[in-house]
Amino acid sequence: MYFYFSSGYPAAIKLNGLYFGIITDSVKACDIKTEDNPFIEICPLSSGEKGVNFLLTENFLSSPPEGVSVTDLKGGYLIKFNASHRGGQFGITAQEKFRDAVVTVYNDDGYKISVETPDDFYIHNLSCVFKNVTVKHFYIDNNAFVSVASESEKTFLNVYSISGKIKTVFSGEVDNYQTDGVFITEQSYKDMAKHRIKTVWTFDGELKEKSREVTCSPSFSPDKLPERLLPYAFFEEYAAGGNFTEYLDDNMKNKSDKLKGFLGKFIGVMPPPIFRSIDEVGLVYKKNENIYGVEYFILELKERKITNLKKV
Repeated sequence: MYFYFSSGYPAAIKLNGLYFGIITDSVKACDIKTEDNPFIEICPLSSGEKGVNFLLTENFLSSPPEGVSVTDLKGGYLIKFNASHRGGQFGITAQEKFRDAVVTVYNDDGYKISVETPDDFYIHNLSCVFKNVTVKHFYIDNNAFVSVASESEKTFLNVYSISGKIKTVFSGEVDNYQTDGVFITEQSYKDMAKHRIKTVWTFDGELKEKSREVTCSPSFSPDKLPERLLPYAFFEEYAAGGNFTEYLDDNMKNKSDKLKGFLGKFIGVMPPPIFRSIDEVGLVYKKNENIYGVEYFILELKERKITNLKKV
């Protein structure tokens, strides 16, 4: 069975005590006999990361430890070792006090955010470095929130509901955001169309989209794509919430309302690995914490329009 290994930090990998190579963000493939339950060793080449050692068993693949994510490729697996950003001296990065909340960003063997209100106390362990921090207090539909943003090339944003029990309602990378009387995020994607999504949010017990505006690069046109790339562009347009029906023929357009139930909520699009058919397109789904799975689809085209879509 094929296994792909990658790491958010430089590391050496050993299989049954034998050096196999260096892994980074790019994947390293290996054909492994899983019935032998090989012993895998991940040896970090950077400070602050701890080694990971495990037997490659079904139990490991179905329940990976903290800091490890597993993707079932249906015929193989991708195993990624995520950077922990542990270590560093204890210290407070930022603190803001509001009438109804105190927010503190600090390092205690890893960056953390604490949010304290008269009714609750909450700690969020972060998986990245938080510096150049901005903390804001705002309201959505008469509900109180605090936002904590770490600003660099990209802005990593966390938003917490503080009315009653504190909870995280948004966590992710954004290009821009607004909290002045309304909560708006702008996010860009490195897909073929270079989509940019502007979302206005509302709150009714949970954060929900009130409206979405989707744009793409002015230089992008489906007509300029090789036909083999059209299925990928279609799925990316669908995921962005854009005008995906332009990829469909008239018959498929009439059935496009059924796609939501058929495709579900996928988080990524990928080409097939070497053990799958070249005609397949993979959609990545989150199954559980640190566990992902891929479903494969074949799209039929006529005159550059999608006439059928089936799961394989």
